[in-house]
Amino acid sequence: MKSKKLQFIYVLCFCTVAAFLFSSNSGGITGKSQSGCGPAGGCHNGSQNTTMTVTGIPGAGFVAGTTYPLTLTITNASKIRAGFNLTVDIGTLAAGAGMALNGTQELRHTTPKAAAANNTTWTFDWTAPAAGSTLNVFVAGNAVDFTGGSNNDEFDTDAFTFNAAAAALSPTVTSVTATSITTSGATVNAQINANNSNTGAIIEYGTTVSYGSTANMTPNPVTGNTAVAATGNITGLNAGTLYHYRVKATNANGITSSADATFTTLVPANINSIEKTGIELFPNPVADFLFYKNKESQSDVRFVIMGVNGTTQAVNIEKLANGHYKLQTTALAAGNYVLVMELDGKKYYHHFAK
Repeated sequence: MKSKKLQFIYVLCFCTVAAFLFSSNSGGITGKSQSGCGPAGGCHNGSQNTTMTVTGIPGAGFVAGTTYPLTLTITNASKIRAGFNLTVDIGTLAAGAGMALNGTQELRHTTPKAAAANNTTWTFDWTAPAAGSTLNVFVAGNAVDFTGGSNNDEFDTDAFTFNAAAAALSPTVTSVTATSITTSGATVNAQINANNSNTGAIIEYGTTVSYGSTANMTPNPVTGNTAVAATGNITGLNAGTLYHYRVKATNANGITSSADATFTTLVPANINSIEKTGIELFPNPVADFLFYKNKESQSDVRFVIMGVNGTTQAVNIEKLANGHYKLQTTALAAGNYVLVMELDGKKYYHHFAK
C-alpha cells in the first residue's frame, strides 16, 4: 500500500513539473527578438508561415521626444493564438495590455493572445529619444495552435526601420516673376515650398528697396512639402514707374524672402517719354521746385503729378520765360512721382523723386 502511495506522489510530481516545463514559456521569453524561437533559438519547431508588421510611425518620420502608439500585428492563416518578443535600439517602450517590459527597450507577451481573422495585434507606446535618426525594431513572432506542444508552432523574425522626421524648415521661395503688367498693376508669381508647416505669403513692393506696401498671395496657407504655385495681384500703381518687389513667406519655423526684383508699369498709349525731345527737367531728386525747359515753345502747357498710389494732383506753376517753367513741389511728401505734361495736346511723362 505504501508503495502505491509513493508511486502516486511521484506521478503527481512528474505531472506538475512537466506541466510547468511545457507552460513556463507561454508568457513569453526575452532575448529572442533577433535570434527567433525556432530550433536555432532553442524553444519552438515548425515552419515560418508567420508574418509581422509594425505600424504607428508617421510616413514623414518620428519627432524627438514624441510618444507614438505602435501596433504589432502577427499574421498566420492556420493558428489561433500568437505571442512575441520585441526590442528597440533607441527610445523607450511602455507596455500595453497583455504585455510585460524587460528594462525599457524590450517587450514580450504575457499570455498567447487569440487571433481575429488570422491577425493578432498588440498596441504599446514608444517614445522617441532626444537624439537619434533611425529606429530599428526587432520582432520574433510565434503563431500557435495552443495545444500545449511546440511541434506545430510557426515562428518567424523580422526587423523594421523608421527614420526621424526631417528637421523643421522655414519655407522655400523660388521662381519669382512679375507678369500681366499694366499701367496700374501687375501679377507676381512664385513657387513656395511650405516644408510641412502651414505658410503664409505676401508681396512686398514699392518704389525703393524699402518697399512699404504689401499684397496677399494665394493659396493661403501654402501646405505640404513640395513647391506650390502662388500668385498675388498688385493694384493702384503709378503708370510708367519702376517698382521693386519681393515675396516673403512665413511659417512657424522662420521667414524666407526672395531676392529683390523690379518691373516697370506701362505708360498709357497717349503718353510719351521725353527722352527723344528737347525737354529738360531738373533737379532730380527735387526739394521745393522742379524746373521745366523746352526749346520749342508751346501755347498750351499743363502739368499733373501722379503719386505711387495712383492719385493725381495739379501743380502750381510759374512761367519764367517762353518754354521755361518753375513747378512747386514743396507740399509733396518724400517719395517717387511721375510728372505728366500735356503740351499742345500731346502727353509726356517724367519720373522724379522728392
